[in-house]
Amino acid sequence: MKKLLTLIAVLFIIAPAYAQETINVNVKKDDSYSDAIKARAAVTAANAAVAAAMSDPSSSIKTPLEVDLNNFTTIALIGVNLTGACTTPVEWAMYRCSFKRFKQLLSFSPLTVLNPIEENKKKYKKNRFFLRDIKDPNWLYVYYKESKQGVDDARSLVIRDSKNKVLYSATHINVAQAEVVSFLTDF
Repeated sequence: MKKLLTLIAVLFIIAPAYAQETINVNVKKDDSYSDAIKARAAVTAANAAVAAAMSDPSSSIKTPLEVDLNNFTTIALIGVNLTGACTTPVEWAMYRCSFKRFKQLLSFSPLTVLNPIEENKKKYKKNRFFLRDIKDPNWLYVYYKESKQGVDDARSLVIRDSKNKVLYSATHINVAQAEVVSFLTDF
């Protein structure tokens, strides 16, 4: 009798796994190809309107670079804020993706690039500017910021030495990121 009851109990437990459900799926057929072409044309027209409204590219160098970059060994990224670089709230909170993308921009530089998040996460969480406190005369301390001014892209770059003296300062409007930092990679 116990075997029969055990068999019935097992069947009741296993039976729902073998139950089948009927799922109805309704498919609506549209002329989506022509809609996609119209949408793409609208996006292209909007992008052309934004490009027409943009100012001409310009650069304003406040402090020209007068030192030889060969005298330095390291670029320390102190403050980096790239618009549109971060996609998740965690990345926004830590600016993790901004530092990563900016380090990639400088990857062809003969100087070593220090990303503070990769160097020491604990110190970065405690003090976001901890690399600035390390005073090394062979380091360049870089501050980079992007912002939108209407339809224009504004980028500013400031480079300091270990004594906090400004070695280079410039603001660029509608100039590509790679072109803004090219003098750090092309010397």
